[in-house]
Amino acid sequence: MPGHFSFKSCRLGPTDDPQPGDLLKDHQNSDGGWSFAVGGDSDADDTAATISALLAAGEAADSTAIAGAISYLKSQQQSNGGFISEGVTNSGVDAW
Repeated sequence: MPGHFSFKSCRLGPTDDPQPGDLLKDHQNSDGGWSFAVGGDSDADDTAATISALLAAGEAADSTAIAGAISYLKSQQQSNGGFISEGVTNSGVDAW
């Protein structure tokens, strides 16, 4: 891992090594979601994808980051059960 070697070259101790998902969690928006780009508006696609990535990396399902993301998704769910992407609900977004 290139990042791992960078931290070692900075002489950080073993407890300072970044954990899987730390970068993602560092860029979580205040509304609980994530965007395609850092600092952008949250959207259901990127938030759902990030939840999946964090869980795969070992993030606890009841963590603050996951809870915030689920709250964001609930706030974005439409009356038909879907999520908006590019102005309409579609199966690509709903599949997450």
